[in-house]
Amino acid sequence: MAMSAETPILPTTTHRARSLDVLRGIAILGILLANIWGFSDPSLVEMLGIKVEYTALETQIQAWTGFLVSGKFRSLLCLLFGAGLCLHLTKRVNAQQPIGRAYRRYFLLGFIGALHGIFIWWGDILFSYACAALLVIAMLAGTQREKMSRLLKGWVLAAVAAGLAMMLLSSGPGMSMKDLGDFATYVSPSAETRVFGAGFYGEQLIYRAIFFFGMAVSLLMLLPTLIALFLTGFMLADKGAFTDPESHRQLWQKLQRIGLGVGIPLNALSLWVTPTAFGTGYHVFIEMIAAPILSIGILATLMLACACGVPRWLSPIENVGKLALTNYLLQSVICTTIYYSYGGRLFGKLEPAQDLAIVVCVWGANLLFSAVWLRYFAVGPVEAWWRSMAERSPIRMRREAAQQAT
Repeated sequence: MAMSAETPILPTTTHRARSLDVLRGIAILGILLANIWGFSDPSLVEMLGIKVEYTALETQIQAWTGFLVSGKFRSLLCLLFGAGLCLHLTKRVNAQQPIGRAYRRYFLLGFIGALHGIFIWWGDILFSYACAALLVIAMLAGTQREKMSRLLKGWVLAAVAAGLAMMLLSSGPGMSMKDLGDFATYVSPSAETRVFGAGFYGEQLIYRAIFFFGMAVSLLMLLPTLIALFLTGFMLADKGAFTDPESHRQLWQKLQRIGLGVGIPLNALSLWVTPTAFGTGYHVFIEMIAAPILSIGILATLMLACACGVPRWLSPIENVGKLALTNYLLQSVICTTIYYSYGGRLFGKLEPAQDLAIVVCVWGANLLFSAVWLRYFAVGPVEAWWRSMAERSPIRMRREAAQQAT
């Protein structure tokens, strides 16, 4: 029997696409490898596009991070967000509910992202993803052919935007700290270290607001890439490639060849081209061109590995993926507590190897929290609040109650 227009869309707690949860878990755990440097060390100068001189060790870290980490997990998560958007809208259509109600869901996600970016950690991705999702929903009207046309145009626009951004940011000698005059006193690495490592929360709030504003401005450059990735994930989910990967093996194999064949050489350029050679344009190339292409190859490889079923040993990572939003925010709460003045006061004090050790510890916290929480609850705490507010109806979190509701 069809659901009424007032009936809320409940979260899926049974018969989930397990491969999607595994992929979300890998993306959430992996993204911490990229974020840890923003948690642990000064970033404002580099974010403003000011020329930075790296030590030999820092250059090597930048090179290998660019090759292995930068943009990969963020892009993978964006593809999965697109797939999740498709599954959510499909549930709304099947329930005979207007798709327009999904706008409220992603407006709320943007609100969560803004709170996260300003009050906890500036490097939020949820706000950007929410903006991309809202635009993608508006682009979904029309036939399958029209949607495919928009997808291709999205990738072309993303490439053009990335090219323009690279030319703009790589041209000229770039700004230096001397060019900032007195303002350099407030954005220098030493000032940032003092604020986050020993300052008051109010000072940190001002800095985070500056950071978040910068992230919002950069969103204008990133949106074409985010939309292209969202549409790609959406179209793959719409074809059933996530829920039945075995039947779409040839499609995944084709995407694997393209993604890895093109993506690995492009990302490997970071091992030979130093960040200072092209300034901020180097990071734009990795984040907006090389990493998104490789992320499609990574996605295809993981889907092929899970085509015949999810191995039992991946269940802990699957649990992290079921609570993806909560675990993402949990990483920020743990890391800021470790590094900032109201906790461990370790900002700017640790060596890279020590930062990576903290990554492993936070992964352990994600895995442990997810395992314990899912013994008693079917939905994560942040997910439950988000969906309750979006549907204007309380979501049953207890495992037995949630399974009975669905």
